[in-house]
Amino acid sequence: MLCDPADLFNSRDEKTVDLILSGRLIHLGIKTHNHRNIKKILIEKMPKNNDVLILGPSLVMGISKSDTGAEKTYNLGVGGADLNDVLAQLALLEINKVNSKKMIFCIDSFLFDQNLYNNSQLNKELMPYSKYMLKLLNGEKNIQEPNLSDVKFAHRIIALKNLFSISYFQSALTYLRRIIYRAIISKEEVNNSYLSIEETNKINADNRKNINGLAYYTDASIIYPLKYEKRTIDFVLKDIEKRHAQKSHFGFTDNAHISNFSKDTFEKVIKYYKAKGVKIEFFICPLPPSYWDILQQYNFPILKEEEEFAHYIAKKYNIPTTGSINPYKVGIKDVDFYDARHVRNDVLSKYFNFKY
Repeated sequence: MLCDPADLFNSRDEKTVDLILSGRLIHLGIKTHNHRNIKKILIEKMPKNNDVLILGPSLVMGISKSDTGAEKTYNLGVGGADLNDVLAQLALLEINKVNSKKMIFCIDSFLFDQNLYNNSQLNKELMPYSKYMLKLLNGEKNIQEPNLSDVKFAHRIIALKNLFSISYFQSALTYLRRIIYRAIISKEEVNNSYLSIEETNKINADNRKNINGLAYYTDASIIYPLKYEKRTIDFVLKDIEKRHAQKSHFGFTDNAHISNFSKDTFEKVIKYYKAKGVKIEFFICPLPPSYWDILQQYNFPILKEEEEFAHYIAKKYNIPTTGSINPYKVGIKDVDFYDARHVRNDVLSKYFNFKY
């Protein structure tokens, strides 16, 4: 529906998940998608026993089973995932009795900067699950699972609020412009589509042009559009300059320190899953070198504190860690990024070890 570009009231998310689990690569089309709801449905429908689950913000969304080497890999990453997002997904895993031999957690300011997760409006409908997981971690007895009617009611309220928001109206206009451009001017396909199982299994450099747009791979990792793949170092440097000039840093705020509540809660998560015999690994995504060099002149203590905390927990619980916020420790270059924050999918395994 043109008046509902994000499918707030007519969701195709369940069909998207069904296609992913059937082994097909699905194009996401030109609409705004509720990736949190897609991953929620994925958890509810996915196999009960898996090899690797990947949790965190968009920094991890490109990690795929080709990086882990394990067929039963599922990527639960969502854009801007904070502490409450991770807790909600863990609750859904517990409620649906979904197990994994290994979990990879992205250590990022989104999880530890309370200025971000206290003000997030992205995951409000999942908050009942976050609260459930907190109670479980705190050892409370006879915890009641979230009431689905309450969750659905929260979704409707949020949908109605979004429907009458200025930003949602702007999204509708953007959607209209996309339809006009892609369907009339450039003659591109505007509806969702998917590659067959055979085509999906043969994805390589030669047929990469068949994936001209954002898509979910068969493990729910993201394949970025070709225009992302064609971005040059000039784009990365301009994005860094723009974010710095506008103080719109992705995932961290000025003068923020790591939250004690986040540290305490995250350590409880690690203890809980280590006790269950789950192998835990940490991924720390670096900044581009040019971005890192600029930020060293300003006050962002959380960047240092979160990595120190990660290494403290890793040593305490014997957790393998790959990556560093400092790009010089990783050896990564500006050219290895899509923008000021996201590492290119094709070099992830070059710099980081996600092997099962």
